[in-house]
Amino acid sequence: MRTAIITLLVGLICVGTACSSGQRDGYQILVPGEHHGSDVSFPDVDGWYGLFETDSGHVLEPVEILTKACHDPAVDGLGDTTGISITVDDPRSMIFLVRSPRSLKTGLVRTHFVGDKWIYLGELTVLGEYALTALGLLTDEGGRSPREPLVIDYQLKLFKNPDHYGPRQVLVVHDRTCAEDTPSLLWAGDLDRDGKLDLFMDILNHYAGRHYALYLSSEAEDGELVKLVADLFIHGC
Repeated sequence: MRTAIITLLVGLICVGTACSSGQRDGYQILVPGEHHGSDVSFPDVDGWYGLFETDSGHVLEPVEILTKACHDPAVDGLGDTTGISITVDDPRSMIFLVRSPRSLKTGLVRTHFVGDKWIYLGELTVLGEYALTALGLLTDEGGRSPREPLVIDYQLKLFKNPDHYGPRQVLVVHDRTCAEDTPSLLWAGDLDRDGKLDLFMDILNHYAGRHYALYLSSEAEDGELVKLVADLFIHGC
């Protein structure tokens, strides 16, 4: 019952924020691990690349993914296996998997950031010639609890120049979000080798789950710096 309530709350909070998971323009993304079968279907195992952390830097390489059914403790009964396990035959630390309709260049990938960094209101995260910041109205209405601040009209913006005078683009909009549940940056660099910034983020505005999103500059349309090419929504337990 608790899992169902949390799932319903996540769905309600995500209204208007493009929470549907899947591929866009032929791209797909995955993260290794065990997932709910309702979140991840058995993928085509060919054509995937992995972004790895190595001693010499971050590298993009072709990989073969391994999938199998597994027990999902959140929903499965004894002996049931509705979950899906996704792994690769490589011991190195991986950030994410991507499947592209176009050939991606393998090898070292310029990286500006890797980690898990929340984008707070008014905070400027400089990424080379670009910067991320968040705007919104901080209120005392209360989020998950009466003492937790709530942000109204949250907007995550990408700027071409850190001084805010260059081109800009709104990437994420949330009508309401708890101050401690803002989208987070997971990786930033030049994945598609066009000399411009690409982003891998968690754009969910709730603690229960993840909404992974890949933005590529090479697919950007007129007036855009980047384009959302693939996303993946993972429910929490």
